[in-house]
Amino acid sequence: MALPYSTDGGYLPFGTMIVTITTIDYVIESFDVPVEAARKIERRDENGDPADFMLREDFRAGSMTLQMDSTSTDLPLAGAEFTLAWNQDVSAETYVVGAVTVNRDQGEGFHTCTCEVHKKVT
Repeated sequence: MALPYSTDGGYLPFGTMIVTITTIDYVIESFDVPVEAARKIERRDENGDPADFMLREDFRAGSMTLQMDSTSTDLPLAGAEFTLAWNQDVSAETYVVGAVTVNRDQGEGFHTCTCEVHKKVT
């Protein structure tokens, strides 16, 4: 067998799953959004020393890196919604694309972009 070798004729995405955003399929290389997000509310005493705190639910946001088919593949648009079940034990959730950054790397064989991702508040 000669190298490089591919069982599917040369197209072997590195990513883990497919996501469709505005009718375009992308391969997700990474998806980094917290399962839960909390904000801390602190209370201090008259001396400014810690007295108490409370944790409250907060917005869930993070990032994902997507593989694009080619340099002519449209980037996801900020504000576009998509659904994703990132774990087989959870039902699909709706996310919104934020800022999009194009990634170019001399050693990388795939065209990628990194997107801010925000869990849609229902």
